[in-house]
Amino acid sequence: MDGRVIYPPGPPPVDTRPVWEAVGRRAAEPFAVEADVGGKQEVVAGAPVHGTDFVLLSIADTDTLFGPARRRLALRLGLGVLLAALPLVVVALLLRRSLRAFRQAEEDAVRGERLRSLGEAVDLIAHEVKNSLNGLGMALDMILQGDRTGLEARQRRAVAGLRREMERLSEFTSELLFFSKGVVPRPVTLDLAQFVPKVTELARDAAEARGVVLTVVPGEQQVRVKADPTLVHVVIANLLGNAVNFAAVGDAAPPWVEVKVSSSGGGAGVLVRDSGPGVAPAVKRRLFEPFVTGKPNGVGIGLALSRRIARAHGGDLVHEEAVSGAAFRLVLPMEER
Repeated sequence: MDGRVIYPPGPPPVDTRPVWEAVGRRAAEPFAVEADVGGKQEVVAGAPVHGTDFVLLSIADTDTLFGPARRRLALRLGLGVLLAALPLVVVALLLRRSLRAFRQAEEDAVRGERLRSLGEAVDLIAHEVKNSLNGLGMALDMILQGDRTGLEARQRRAVAGLRREMERLSEFTSELLFFSKGVVPRPVTLDLAQFVPKVTELARDAAEARGVVLTVVPGEQQVRVKADPTLVHVVIANLLGNAVNFAAVGDAAPPWVEVKVSSSGGGAGVLVRDSGPGVAPAVKRRLFEPFVTGKPNGVGIGLALSRRIARAHGGDLVHEEAVSGAAFRLVLPMEER
């Protein structure tokens, strides 16, 4: 050979001073340094060629050289952090579940205390109302059994109607006394298609007094259930009263309340809709709990009692979403044939 360099034809573009210093300083032993090679950070390694004055240089990209090790290290660090955080996540989930259970237990305790207070209040109110109704009933009986010639036919009908309503209220207060112990229906065959319009008529005067249009939507000719008429009357009257009150403060002109009886899938339904502002979001979740109400002067017992009555019959009382206003559906099992 004539001493010419055949390959590569030129030296590598290593122009960083520390590399050449390392070559000169460590020519007798291997070395490795990081250097700027053509604008890229590379690892330059060198080793002396024994028996000559040459130094063998090797240039490798840092990512190629250290990338796998760095990725393995990052993976191990990530797994380590995950394993270290996993117990904390489990503890946090357990604490969250315990806190949720504690809050539920607290709500149940408060609800139980309210129900006990409600039972005591119901007992007191029912006794007082029943006593008053007994006195009024005796007075009406005296009028009806007295000098009938002094009463006009219209007055006699009014007094007789009052007597019937008082009997119904007396029966209801008897049931109300058992509210805290559970409602016990006395079911008979009841045709909702005939019964519901009659109950609705009793609310018509109150609706008209507030400018509310009360309508019974024509439906099926016969919808028979096994139910306690007094208790079903309480539920429908309560739904109508709420609907009229809320429709009267709504934006519809004129305000309206619709009642419809229907049946499907072995169940009978009484739907009461109104044009009012709807159920407030703040009370929607607890709508059927005692003492929860959306009315400024409401007590919050009507819907709770109504749902209890419905479920005592094997049915239910549910709030249905509506485009506007509010809608409640009383569901009762159909009479078996």
